[in-house]
Amino acid sequence: MIRSLTGTAKGVRNTHTQRRESWKRRMKKGKVRLKGQLKLYIQWPAIMSLLLIAMDLWVYKLDHRAGILMAVFVLIYIIMVGGLYFYSKNIIMKDLVEFLHSMALSRIHC
Repeated sequence: MIRSLTGTAKGVRNTHTQRRESWKRRMKKGKVRLKGQLKLYIQWPAIMSLLLIAMDLWVYKLDHRAGILMAVFVLIYIIMVGGLYFYSKNIIMKDLVEFLHSMALSRIHC
């Protein structure tokens, strides 16, 4: 009975290792896609930039100089959000895969 449990644990560990390696290959190729709540969480700053653009148009309507100044800051914000999105997406996915792998291994050992 003990041998069969040990064999099962090794099989599960090998399966998790294979999945982790598959994720690593996909991340290197840039083919990992976010889904669900995580995707919304990562895209939230980009969604907020739409609100900033609408607010900038309203400020521009009230005062042209203030609207132009605010447009400069909104543009800087959008550039920063875009850069962080494309830069941090793979880092976040890598960290999530490592976390899930460590959780799976800790459940096997318990």
